[in-house]
Amino acid sequence: MNELHQVARQPELASQACFNAGPASLRICLKRGWSCHSFSMSGSRGCRIWNPARLDTFTSKRACQGRIMSRGSNADGAGNREVELKLEVMPAALPALRQAISIMTGRGQGSNTQTLITTYFDTDDLALEARGALLRVRRQGGRRIQSVKVMPAGGSAGIFDRSEWEAEIDGDGPDLALVRETPLKGLVSRKRFRRALKPVFTTAVQRSTHALRRNGATVELALDEATIQAGAATGRFCELELELISGHRATLYDIARDLIESQPLHVGVESKAERGYALLQDSLDHAVKADTLRLLPDLSAADGFRTVAHSCMRHFRRNEGLVVAHRTAEALHQARVALRRLRSALSLFKAMVADEALEAIKEDLRWLSAPLGKARNHDVFLKRLDRLAPAIGGKDAEALIPPLRAAREHAYDEVIATLRAERCRRLMLTLIEWLDLGPWTRPGTDEARAILDMPLDAFAARILDERYRKVKKRGKRLRTLEPEPRHRLRIQAKKLRYAVEFFGPAVFGGRKAAHRHAALLDALEEMQDCLGTLNDIATGRALAAGLAQSRDSAFVAGRLAGQEETREPDLLAAAARAHRRFLRVERFWR
Repeated sequence: MNELHQVARQPELASQACFNAGPASLRICLKRGWSCHSFSMSGSRGCRIWNPARLDTFTSKRACQGRIMSRGSNADGAGNREVELKLEVMPAALPALRQAISIMTGRGQGSNTQTLITTYFDTDDLALEARGALLRVRRQGGRRIQSVKVMPAGGSAGIFDRSEWEAEIDGDGPDLALVRETPLKGLVSRKRFRRALKPVFTTAVQRSTHALRRNGATVELALDEATIQAGAATGRFCELELELISGHRATLYDIARDLIESQPLHVGVESKAERGYALLQDSLDHAVKADTLRLLPDLSAADGFRTVAHSCMRHFRRNEGLVVAHRTAEALHQARVALRRLRSALSLFKAMVADEALEAIKEDLRWLSAPLGKARNHDVFLKRLDRLAPAIGGKDAEALIPPLRAAREHAYDEVIATLRAERCRRLMLTLIEWLDLGPWTRPGTDEARAILDMPLDAFAARILDERYRKVKKRGKRLRTLEPEPRHRLRIQAKKLRYAVEFFGPAVFGGRKAAHRHAALLDALEEMQDCLGTLNDIATGRALAAGLAQSRDSAFVAGRLAGQEETREPDLLAAAARAHRRFLRVERFWR
């Protein structure tokens, strides 16, 4: 950041600048003619025509085509950045959305409409997807446009800020000589990769575009009706992309907010490529676990937080639709875990991100989490009832099943109503905007700025030390703890576990750190599983009592509670052993 401030003080150097503003550390290049002079490079790369008066204001590749995109113009191969906000659209909402866009842009129903046929290339083992990259060739009229894109570590939620290398080519297949000028140059230099590269899926998009000018910014609204073909499998979806052509990126959020408040739109977290890969691997309708985070020690604490939070939001949104469409227990569980991880991240990074907007966000997250927790309790209890039915008498246990299933359906009705509510849709957009441009990103003191710029490994070590001490202290005499302090220990162990997952051995490095990380995570998982089961038993006891509608069902509920209570001493003993093992493991961050 200091280098960028230095450039701002020397505007004669800053007529053109290329820099990285993604979740990785800042990178700055100054262009004199077409030579590129680099400073403090880390992470993915990008180019923008930069206005030194506004660090978050830029002109995109579409406004400077032929300069930024000129082949060989950048000595170190830095690409351009594509900044867009993606909104998911239900097909039934298309007519009303088209009308709203027409009114917003001040144009008639006529728009620029084109058909885009795009072929994505990879190997049988999906080597490009594994690297968070894509290679595609798009047919646009008589032109062929080749693109290489690289997603930031941890993926994006809603706001897509990606490095992109784009060039016009002659044929329908990729020009690998151009790919060698991107971060994929090492991969394409391998003969085995070049031989294995092939088309893996195709998208056909009917795109209608409108230009919108607001508050000095220009934004392109692209409404896509898309079909994906991956072998014999076909998928269809609609989405609206808001791409910032020039100006302040806050304008993207203003426009998206207007649309979400009038239309049933949801923040999108998956690119067309990700949808294509999911179709290819037959995983479109499967619950999704959290992405593997690739945090690096040279990230700033602020960028580390953004990466973690975006990953949590992405995890939630990728399961939310499955809950609404299929009411699957695993999708609901994953959505709930995603919210818990996000709320834990807000707590872990509180010293850095606490601002006037945070409390309202936390309140909305509590509102969103509550019905998911209730529905999850019913799923867990039903599963336990199936397991214990033989021990308490199969026919007797059946007396509890009808009211329990009815209660589960009612709980899922509440979940779906919550997920469809405008408040939920607004919350997702508010979170993304707050992560990008919230008050916490503009600290008023040097001390606060120093925290944002602190290396992630140093900040993470502080968090881990603090959470470690709390679990160590609260776990003393665990076997004799009363339910309430035991519950508090479970919460602290969960927060420490999430912190350990967030700040993996990549942040601290070395085989020894990786071994200690795995051992500590294993002990925490065992302790949390035992404490979580004890909590589920207490919750199930209350659920069974509430569902007992007759003398017989009340009797069955009592027998069920009795069966579960016999497990409590063993679970407490196992939790205590896991806590002792936890204390023996050396801390991987030291």
